[in-house]
Amino acid sequence: MLLRRLISAATAFVVVAAVPVALPLVAGAAPPAPLLDYSSSTTFNGTSEFVDHTADLNSVRSLTTGSVVARFKTSSTAAAKTILSASDVADPSSNITLSVNAGALHFEVRENVGAATTFATNLTAPGTYNDNQFHTVAVTVGTGGTRIYVDGYQVYAGTSTAFFSSVTGLDGLWVGKNADDTGNQWFYSGTIASVRVYSTALSAADVLTLSPSQTTLLSYAVNQSFNGSSTFLDKTSDLASVSGLSSGTIAAQFSTTSTAVTKTLLSASNTTNPSSNITLSVNNGNLYYEARSNGTYSAKVEVPGSYNDGAVHTVAIAMTSTGGHLYADGYRVGWVSTAGFFSSISGLNGMWIGRNVDSGGGQWYFNGTINWVRVYSSTLNDSEVKNISGASALNYQSVFDDGYASSKNYRIPALLRTQAGTILAAADQRVPSAADSPNDINTILRRSTDSGATWGSPQVLLNYPGTGAAGASTIDSAMVQDSGTGRIFLLVDHTPGGIGQVNAQAGTGYDANGYQVLTDTGGAAYSLRPNGTVYTSGGTLTGYTVDSAGNVTLAGAARGNIYLKNGADPNQSLLEARTFFLKLIYSDDDGVTWSNPVDLNTQVKESWMTFIGTSPGNGIELQHGAHAGRLVFPIYYTNGNGVLSSSTIYSDDNGATWDRGASPNDGRTYGGATIQSQTATASGASLHEAAIAEKSDGTIRMFMRNSSGTGKVAIATSANGGASWSQVTFDAALPDIFCQPAALSYPDLGDGKDRMLFANSTRSGRNDGVVRLSEDGGATWKYSRTLKANGYAYSSMITLPGGDIGVFWEEPYTGINFSRVPLSWLTASKS
Repeated sequence: MLLRRLISAATAFVVVAAVPVALPLVAGAAPPAPLLDYSSSTTFNGTSEFVDHTADLNSVRSLTTGSVVARFKTSSTAAAKTILSASDVADPSSNITLSVNAGALHFEVRENVGAATTFATNLTAPGTYNDNQFHTVAVTVGTGGTRIYVDGYQVYAGTSTAFFSSVTGLDGLWVGKNADDTGNQWFYSGTIASVRVYSTALSAADVLTLSPSQTTLLSYAVNQSFNGSSTFLDKTSDLASVSGLSSGTIAAQFSTTSTAVTKTLLSASNTTNPSSNITLSVNNGNLYYEARSNGTYSAKVEVPGSYNDGAVHTVAIAMTSTGGHLYADGYRVGWVSTAGFFSSISGLNGMWIGRNVDSGGGQWYFNGTINWVRVYSSTLNDSEVKNISGASALNYQSVFDDGYASSKNYRIPALLRTQAGTILAAADQRVPSAADSPNDINTILRRSTDSGATWGSPQVLLNYPGTGAAGASTIDSAMVQDSGTGRIFLLVDHTPGGIGQVNAQAGTGYDANGYQVLTDTGGAAYSLRPNGTVYTSGGTLTGYTVDSAGNVTLAGAARGNIYLKNGADPNQSLLEARTFFLKLIYSDDDGVTWSNPVDLNTQVKESWMTFIGTSPGNGIELQHGAHAGRLVFPIYYTNGNGVLSSSTIYSDDNGATWDRGASPNDGRTYGGATIQSQTATASGASLHEAAIAEKSDGTIRMFMRNSSGTGKVAIATSANGGASWSQVTFDAALPDIFCQPAALSYPDLGDGKDRMLFANSTRSGRNDGVVRLSEDGGATWKYSRTLKANGYAYSSMITLPGGDIGVFWEEPYTGINFSRVPLSWLTASKS
């Protein structure tokens, strides 16, 4: 169906001229035919123009699954600029809308019920697309939730399965606006080239086929070999087209085996100067980009790798006005925080493929084959670089996201694959907000019995009383399974209402006899016995009783709850200690049901510790050496000086009892002195959340977030199952932006390689989640690849049947996603 060319503007009709529509450039099988196809390009003024498609509404109103694909261009910074919307115009807030919101892509499905508006879907994808370049957006809705794609690749996910049928009373459908009971609104500003609606959730391959590559400013189909000493192509005649660019993209496809330095792919220079040039090159297998004037660099980035292996590779530098990203084979591998592009080099008078020229003459001749070189006037986004590089799609599914199961936020992923093959995905259910404790935070779990393809209903495993900051919490979980008994353990920290790391008191919360300490409003201490009775500190039985939920009664009257914030309940009488507790729960039926929590403070916490907590993600069962079978969880704690120390707790009796090992801060040489975790005073010595993985010889390797200021992950090793640790070192290959690390021992493939995986966020602001593979037990990291460009925070990993890797990772403050990553995807990297 062709787009109606009559644009409503009040009562007038304006005919809008059509412009050519770009065709997909990526080869692939033909996607299914659309249910609706509006494929004439139309420009909208942002205030009154739209196209009415209400006549087609019956074709889509009953859709429970499907897709919307649109190609658009805008420079608007305003909110709510509609691409496609259907609504009930009698209601203030009943609609399904795909829009551009201050440059970001937004998809919502909502229903007005009485005075309340309920969002079934409310997703805003990261990134902005108001650069006045054409982009393709696809929203797919199926049984696995909602996915948003931009320019052919997935950029966001949500758990919602709402589509057109979720909004009752739909009576209008438009391209370029929405309407509600107050009239028309959310007018689009810019050009919409096409809008299509499909009755099925398109596959990733379908979406890629429907997503054209970005238009080039210069495109050279080179397909030529260069001898490394004299051959080149002179493109100086095109220099005027690019010399004014302050931002944009240079991309090239090449192959080489050269081990020499600075082999130029594309360069432009001032030939009268010895060092004024913009150059993209291969430097002894590394990828290198520089922009400099008279020897002063405005931008420089080099990424180590083996891109001189003779294989075909694609490299791109995408530069903005504030910095740029370097890509290899479609994946982000480096960045530079300063800007430098063609316009930053004064006096450019030459441009070449295969060499550079300075005042000394020709230099940096390429040795190998260059297939093509392209220059774009726009800064290509992550998806666009993947598209021109032919990168395979690596999709993901939302397991928890904002609004799911009536919770505002979810954080802190923990993942376990059980002996039965079930995947358990645990998280913090942060009910009112994304904040850490103090907050109303529950521990929640979903199970998958098909390797992550689908997920079961959520199970709230721990839910302490209270709401908001007054609510008690459980925060930061990790899981491990005992292979001998099959029992699954989940470790988590608990705080009473109003308590977090900054105000927790020192102590275990238990007396010398192992009974939990309670205090009354006057500060008098009591002890809580296992049967719920309460005694004074002198051993006299009182009339208080405490049930399993913490509710206190006295003479049949409610007297508050021991877990609440001080002062939250007017009937308050007794409260538990205002500190952190380590809680352990277990399951003997593959995660279907779980025990009541067991408190470990009497076993593993010292009286001088204020905070003690799980290092979230994964525990391990040792497989090798003298301590094989030992269960180990990483933890960390705080002393009275506010210094944090990583450590472990471990069990040698199938989880019945637990011991705490030493910290790498115990006996550590720091600042020229020997420190101990109990008495350390230097904040720079703090070791925070840690991840642990076992080497093939039974050694445990600990990776630690830290306050050293080095910007590198701290490392310690234990040869005795976590009882003691080596001196702390820092791995120069592992950046630490002060965010949680994740690590995993990979199963033995029988080839003598000791494989270990590591993942963390690598760029400030919790961006660019990188997964790395070591083949020598973490000594070096041969392979690395950016799993998620931009937003990426905490993560947890498992291995899956067939050798794939399951990564459970945070999109910061919006949700937690599951990715299935083939090992071959990682080993294809040359960085």
